[in-house]
Amino acid sequence: MNRIVLALTLLLYSCSCFAQLADSVLTSLRSKEIGQLILTSKGYQVWVQQAGDNSQQPILILPGGPGGHHNGYAPIVATLSKAGYWVSVLDMVDCGFSDRTSRPEYWNIKNFVSDIEEVRRQLGFEKIYLLGHSFGVILALEYADAYPNRLKGLILSNMSHSSQAWIERNESIRDSLATKDPYVQSLLKQASALDAKSTAYAGIMQKASNVITDLFNKSEFNYMDQCLPEWLPYQAACLNPLVMDQFKAISAEFIRSGELGNWDFTTRLGKLNMPTLILTGDRDYAISPQNARWMARQIPNAEVTICPKGHHNLFWTDQQCYFPSLITFLGKSKK
Repeated sequence: MNRIVLALTLLLYSCSCFAQLADSVLTSLRSKEIGQLILTSKGYQVWVQQAGDNSQQPILILPGGPGGHHNGYAPIVATLSKAGYWVSVLDMVDCGFSDRTSRPEYWNIKNFVSDIEEVRRQLGFEKIYLLGHSFGVILALEYADAYPNRLKGLILSNMSHSSQAWIERNESIRDSLATKDPYVQSLLKQASALDAKSTAYAGIMQKASNVITDLFNKSEFNYMDQCLPEWLPYQAACLNPLVMDQFKAISAEFIRSGELGNWDFTTRLGKLNMPTLILTGDRDYAISPQNARWMARQIPNAEVTICPKGHHNLFWTDQQCYFPSLITFLGKSKK
């Protein structure tokens, strides 16, 4: 369980949800953005951020998380809408600008996939391109399995085919950071001389783990902060305490229920028949280049792009690789 919690904590970085905000606050936030509310058959409203020409090919984006929302996906929205697509970003229930239900029992993959299908139907799209990022890939794959005839194309951005795969990738990166850091190595050397069942051993190993996590955060997140000043306003929104409360609640429920820890799409990859693009970067902590290539071999009509400078949020960190590949794929599958 600790491995799942640690890996999930890092995976969830992409962004998070607003807390239990009053309806008046949500109404104010919505009024400042372009999008629409969709009243579901279950009685609550979900927010769909929109851009582009609604007469063009529709693309629906599923944010990371669980608990992510449309904030932070501006590069994708701007680039694809300018390229002539009708772009929608879905805030799942209890996330972003969507209604608050205060029903943790609703937060599961099956219900989220059902909501995606209802949004597609109510928006009037016969077929859509579906782009999932990070946790959104899990939802995108599950949707593709449940509603294959509703997809014109599938884009899997920065996520493995199973929880086990992304945990292993996460641990591999952490191990690499640990190996290169003298202080971590000194701590591990101290621990090796102690009884593994002792309190002292546990304390040193916890200290080492904390240092590795800090190294990871600096290597991944500081890169965004230092190299991409346009990212900072989005990061500030994600780190706001009002954002993090709901984010933590949804994350905790997915961990408690086993929804993430037990997720595995391996045996169903070969059943996907729609055009599929897999995107990752050499430095992505949720999927390795080797895993991405393996997935592409399992999916009958798939291709893969490995961005050499890419981190987990490729659409921010390696746009010169990410967007040409994505737009080329969309152009081919549109024909």
